Amino acid sequence: MDKKSRTKRKSPLCEAQHWLKENKDPPGFAISTYPTKGRGIITTIYRRKGDFLLHYAGEVISGKEGERREKLGSSGFRFFYRNGRKDLCVDATDETGRFGRLVNHGDKKERNAIMKGIDGHWLLFAISDIDIGDEILYDYGIEELPWKKILENVMICLTYI
Repeated sequence: MDKKSRTKRKSPLCEAQHWLKENKDPPGFAISTYPTKGRGIITTIYRRKGDFLLHYAGEVISGKEGERREKLGSSGFRFFYRNGRKDLCVDATDETGRFGRLVNHGDKKERNAIMKGIDGHWLLFAISDIDIGDEILYDYGIEELPWKKILENVMICLTYI
């Protein structure tokens, strides 16, 4: 295929802005369920490195309010970050039908996405080509994840069998 016959790719940032404006996810994603970590998101179409994937959508609140809500009960759907001197949180606890909140953590070799803060929104972009059926994974920046403990316990049990 020569360069002229290829379809022109829309810039990932323009693509992200389009879907932000539409207030919905782009097509080509589905929910999959995993025994140790629950729900996750797979792609149903081929993705190229750099592509916009999903928006981590939710209520933007202060970090202090996010911590207060965590103490009442961890939802696993709160994304904490710092913007300048402000500690903030995107609380995506409520089921809205948006997929960004369901993207799971991936270990270094598994990761195929990165979260970037752009104009007050947290957006996922592909950091490698992603094949149809692959789970979308990014680094949560957290070491102690509940399903990692489950997997560690399973591995310990298996070594004693």
